[in-house]
Amino acid sequence: MIGRAGAALALLALAAPLNSVPPPVATTAPRNPVQLVEEWSVTCDNLLYCTALSVAGAALPAGTALPPVLRIERGSGWLEQPVITLTQIDRTVAATGLRLGGWPPMGFEGRRRRAFFDLQPAGSGRYYIALDEVEAFLFAAREATFVTVLGPDDSELGSISLAGMVAAIDRMDLVQTRNGTITGIYSRGDIQVPLAAITLPPPATVIAPIGGRAGAAPEPHSGDLQTAICGVAVARWAGDVVVGQMDDGTTIFGVDCGLDGINPGRIWLVQMGGSQPMLARLRLPFRGEGNDWPGFLENSIFDAATGTIHTTVYQRAEGDCGRYRLWQWTGQEAFALVEERLTTHCIGLPPGEWPRTWRAEVGRAAIAQ
Repeated sequence: MIGRAGAALALLALAAPLNSVPPPVATTAPRNPVQLVEEWSVTCDNLLYCTALSVAGAALPAGTALPPVLRIERGSGWLEQPVITLTQIDRTVAATGLRLGGWPPMGFEGRRRRAFFDLQPAGSGRYYIALDEVEAFLFAAREATFVTVLGPDDSELGSISLAGMVAAIDRMDLVQTRNGTITGIYSRGDIQVPLAAITLPPPATVIAPIGGRAGAAPEPHSGDLQTAICGVAVARWAGDVVVGQMDDGTTIFGVDCGLDGINPGRIWLVQMGGSQPMLARLRLPFRGEGNDWPGFLENSIFDAATGTIHTTVYQRAEGDCGRYRLWQWTGQEAFALVEERLTTHCIGLPPGEWPRTWRAEVGRAAIAQ
């Protein structure tokens, strides 16, 4: 078994031998896409799609039952409306509604606020507030300090802190340049947005994919190749060498270099024709970072048919926080980043529900099938 440092050394050893109307919308989101505001986080991706999450559960001691997670999302288009969903971490009991609490009985305008809102089931422990109720909920929640999740017979399934929710939504409005316009939420103003002048979201990066098929095990056999590439004998079984024969004539190798805790490490190589294998290039589009990510990926799975690598780096064994990336083979020894999801708050969410920080569009295949 080798650790992260050992894999890095192996990479170094390998490199030598292998050689005027609405306000303008910014073209990219800030590269610090995740911000914490009290007990909420807000995340905006490169297309300015923003997600606010209640994250109070991340501060609880290990082994403590995690509270439900409230999620507020909104796309960057001027006509897009917020969407509110709830994830019930304990999925054995169905949620039926929300009850706001910790607020004065009379609202800002001197009238009584609503306290109860129904939840609609969305499957897999997820629920949503009907779109025509979202604005009423947000303005009622502005003065509340917590929201209780209700089950059958109004049983209490858990509570969610609202400390930081208003600031998180203000951050979303700021990133999406809604402040002072009629599309803002708490920052709403009188600036009109003519339909003929609606600002479109920033354009997505378009990636031309190349697929392929699974290939045969290389010679020498897997154990010898693992030793040659990783620079050490693999003490424990760490999985077979992954091989893909791509439609552009490239062979892709994924060599497992042993286990490193919960994130197995794998080195990715590409071979063009009969040339010598080289470290795969994994292109990161983020400004201020290097053009390429090294050819070592933790906990990575290759789908030869689509030419994609899925990699998830977990922060802890429960698998509810970390970073997920999806890479697409594009030829020229390089994979391009299609999607990134990230959360540093361990609150019981699976990778598919982590907020997205990067998204590209996969276009037509670069090679006709």
